[in-house]
This record gives sequence, C-alpha cells and structure tokens, in this order.
Amino acid sequence: MASIVDVSERKIRPIYEAIEISNYKSALSQCNKLLKKQPEALILKALKGLILERTGKSEEALQLCSQVKEKKPSDEPILQALTMVYRSLGKLDEVIQIYENAVRQSPNNEELANHWFMALVRNHDYKGQQQAGLKLHKSFKVNKYLFWSIMSLVLQAENAPESQSTIFISLAERMMVKAVNEGRMRTTEEVHLYMIILLKQNKTKEALEVLESLKDDLVQKCENDTEMIHIRNDLLLKTDNWTKAIDASKSSLEVNVDDWKAYLIYIDSLFHIIDSNEKDEKDEKGEKDEKDEKDKKDEKGEKDEKDEKDENGESLNKKLNLDAAREFLYSLQKKESESNDVKRGPFLAELELEKRVISGKKESKPAKEMETLTIEYARRFGDKSSCFEDLKPYLKDFSLETSKKFIEEFKASIDNNCEDEKSKIRNVQKNVNAYKLERYLGLLSDINESDAMAYVDKLWQSYNDALQYGSKLLDTENQYGDEFVILASHILIDLHNRKG
Repeated sequence: MASIVDVSERKIRPIYEAIEISNYKSALSQCNKLLKKQPEALILKALKGLILERTGKSEEALQLCSQVKEKKPSDEPILQALTMVYRSLGKLDEVIQIYENAVRQSPNNEELANHWFMALVRNHDYKGQQQAGLKLHKSFKVNKYLFWSIMSLVLQAENAPESQSTIFISLAERMMVKAVNEGRMRTTEEVHLYMIILLKQNKTKEALEVLESLKDDLVQKCENDTEMIHIRNDLLLKTDNWTKAIDASKSSLEVNVDDWKAYLIYIDSLFHIIDSNEKDEKDEKGEKDEKDEKDKKDEKGEKDEKDEKDENGESLNKKLNLDAAREFLYSLQKKESESNDVKRGPFLAELELEKRVISGKKESKPAKEMETLTIEYARRFGDKSSCFEDLKPYLKDFSLETSKKFIEEFKASIDNNCEDEKSKIRNVQKNVNAYKLERYLGLLSDINESDAMAYVDKLWQSYNDALQYGSKLLDTENQYGDEFVILASHILIDLHNRKG
C-alpha cells in the first residue's frame, strides 16, 4: 500500500509551505506534478484534498479523501490532512472512522489510540468514549484510560433521560469503587471524579468518608489542591459537621486570606451552630414549661447555669461564637493591613457576617452598623473595579437618606487634588464606582431632564479628563475612564424610558 514513505519529505515539504502561506495555486500545481509520477501516493491525495477544500471545492475534496480513507491509512501525516478536511466540513464522524481504522491497523500505537478517543470526545460520542476508554485501558494498562471510561459514563448520565441516567451513574460508581479497591486512584483529578459521581447521587456522607479515608501521598495532594479543599469543607457543612467546617475553613483562610468560598462556609457553619443552639434552648424551655412549679424552679436554676445571659439578655453562647468570629476576621484584617497588597477577603467577610447578624436579628444591637462598614469598605477598596459589585448586596436595603449620606461620604473621601499619576488613576476608578453606586442606590431616579443632561456632560468630561492617563495603554486595552461613557449612556436611556 502506498503511504507517506513513498514520497520523500524533501519533495512534499514545499507543498506544506505553500499551504501554510495560503498559496494554494502553487500547492496544487506541485501536488499534481508529483501525483503524475506517483498516482497512488496517499499523502499526495490527502494533501490535494486539503487544498481543494481550502479553495472551496468541497465535493472534489471529499471524493479524494474517501479514496484515501478506503485504504485505511495509519500514517499520522495522512490522518492529519484528512482530519483537517473533515473537521472543516463538519464531518466529525469521518474523523472517528479514520482513526478507528488506524487503531485496528496499528493496535500497539498508543498515540493513534489517543487521537481516536479525542475524536470521539469532539463528536460528543459518550458511549463510544466509554467503550474506547476500556479498550485503551485493556491494551496499554494505563490507569487514566479507565478513568476516561468512567468519566464518559458520567457524561452519558448527564445527557440521558432520568431513568437511564440513574443506571449510568450507578455503573460509574461501581467501576470507581472497583478502581479504588484495586489501588488505581492516585491523582486529585481521579478523586474529584469520584466526588462528582457521589454528589450527583446526593451521597454527601459517603463522599466525605472517601476523602477522610485517603492514604499516603494522595492525602497530601488533596490538601494542596484548592478545589479539593473547597469540596471537603462544603461536605463538612452539608453533613452538619459545623465545628469541623469552621476549623477547616479557618485553616484554608490562614493559607489564602482571599478565599471567598472558605469565608462563606465559615459563616454558614457559624450560623448553623447559633441556630442549632437557639433551637435546643427553645426545646429545653418547652419541656420545662410542662413540669410542675417546683421542678420548673429547680430547672430554671440549671438553665441559668447552662445558658447565662449578658447584660442585654442575650445568650452568652451566641455572643461567644460571634465574638470569636469577629476576632478571627479582625486578625486577618490586621495582617492584611500590614501588607503592601491588601486583599479584600477579610473586610468583605466582615460585611457578610454583620449583614447576617442584622438580618437574622442575632443581636439586639449590632457590633457595627452596616452604614459604617460599607463606607469603610468603599474608602479602602474604592479604587478596585470590583468595589461596585462587592458592595451591592450590602447596600440594597439602605433608605434614601442613608444612601445619600453614603455617597456623600464616599465622594468626600476621594482626594481629587493629588499630584502623582498613580493616585490620579486610582481616583478615576473611585469616581467611576461612586457614580455607579449613586445610580444603583436610586439617587438619580427623580432628576429632571436638565439635571440629567448636566450629569451626562459631567460624566463625558470625566471621561475626557481620564484619557491622558491611558496614553501608554495598548489599543486593545480599555481606557481607565471608559465606564464614564457607559454610565452616561445608562443615564440617557433612563431619561428616555421615563419620558416614554
């Protein structure tokens, strides 16, 4: 059978070079010239097919490729040329077929087998992937192919009707258990796959047991993997291991002070503990109310001993939990305040904590008012593009007067008389955030047309003033003040909508 070896590399290199620079006329001429001498050379036919496809002659290209495909080539250059034609014409099934034929011709060629599997992946042939993965694992004894097959079962489960989905995911779990028992699970990716399988079946307890039963170097690998840390912490929360979840989250935050997922798990767990304690107190009180007067009096003494109150009549257990959380966040804030690159995490977490304290009425008087916390945050991080999105959840319940006061204080904190360019650039972002927050808080909803147009002019002037700081930016980069124009557009749209 004629193949790549029938044509020397020296002869076909000019064809590749011509194709690379899109000189298809020259490439076709050279290809035809060689084909006259070697009409059965598959590489030349495949390359000619590619050239014809690139020049819009799809039917002729497919005819040539079909002739090559019938010969079941296994040389990679031929397969690559055919693949480019078939992919370009949306014939992904043909790509699968040529590589499947090649694998049959060269069953010990692992690279070809990988190309076959990836062709199935690109065509979303999950059943074919599963079978191919098993075949690769059997042929080459490499564990990753077994897990490819298991992952393909998961994909089948995700894309099948519910009745069949259960069967696929159960089979995936059985294969995973067998792989674990045989000691094949050795990477965090494989552990993650196991988590996906269990969590799709809501087996949170079993998933946590798997993580806690890991051994040797796999434990260390998972402890160094951020995604696995998040999964474990989340499982601790979902299985009501709240104290462990708090400890695990604190450990994560001591390593990465900006890990927002860890903060949420920490705060969620804290309030689960507080709510659980409150429920226990109510249940205990209900039981005591059913007893006679003498027993109630004795048990009241016990309650006073078990659940002491502070001067505001609040549970000391709750107070201790909240105070400990605040102290932890303050310690992280203090550490960050001494850094040259202050992270937002511990400061945003304080907002989240106090918001939940207030909304859940966990204290008769909050440790800090939300108005104070939000303006402190805006002053500290107002030069970050994320500041607006960060603050939105904590401003939405502000009254009109509180909103006005917040904007006034934020704008007053911006030093527009600074002289160094870096500070001026930071002030551009601060002003952008101030204007965005002003509109978000509804402070512009009632302005008349004249004031709205004056506001738009002010935004446009701010945009023009900021252009000088972006002279060194690439053409593809946004200017520092681009959002002034976007804001101006929103104001005009708002005005148009109000006018009807």
